[in-house]
Amino acid sequence: MPNGNSGLQGLPMPDGEWAYSLHDAIEDVRPTEQARQAVAYFGERVFAIVEGCTDSDTHPKKPWRERKERYIAHLAAADASVLLVAGADKLHNARSLLIDLRRIGDKVWSRFNAGREESLWFYRSVVAAMRGNPANIAALVDELERTVAEIDAANRG
Repeated sequence: MPNGNSGLQGLPMPDGEWAYSLHDAIEDVRPTEQARQAVAYFGERVFAIVEGCTDSDTHPKKPWRERKERYIAHLAAADASVLLVAGADKLHNARSLLIDLRRIGDKVWSRFNAGREESLWFYRSVVAAMRGNPANIAALVDELERTVAEIDAANRG
């Protein structure tokens, strides 16, 4: 889990820690029903947050762009707990991407299912969806937006 700067301070612990730790479980663990049962063990609130952070629960997964568009639309109406965990995850991922982009340059994009432009579209769209949601945590969205702008600048530089 990222350090205390992740923005998870708004969720009561340990629910926030569990939800953050499990946020990808339903989309990444097979069989999906077994993953759901494991996540449910941590309580209804954690389960609801993890469900809200899941972009796919089918295997094989649907095409990348289709999943991301649906996920972004969901964020526009998600509750504050989902925005907090999803935002902390995206911020952590974006910061890691920025570090690697500065370290190894354009080679970093080969690690992703989508290329540079699609990945940047995704991050910008997440920022816009979160910012447009009245339940957003402004400081978290602001930091994600700054990090995405740094990625964009490093990408051009």
